[in-house]
Amino acid sequence: MSLNEMKKNSDCNCYERVNHIKCDVKNCTYHSEGDVCHAEMIHVKPSFATSENDTSCGTFQAKG
Repeated sequence: MSLNEMKKNSDCNCYERVNHIKCDVKNCTYHSEGDVCHAEMIHVKPSFATSENDTSCGTFQAKG
């Protein structure tokens, strides 16, 4: 999850999770109406990525 997808909490000077993750992958188990991901947590990988084109969702599970 990037800092753009998180909300800054001024009380602790830290970032909090945002509950709404947009996802266009309609054949994922966690995909819901409105292109929203309903996974409790997402795993973006790999750790050596240097751009958004290098990343993938490690939480993806095919429907079925």
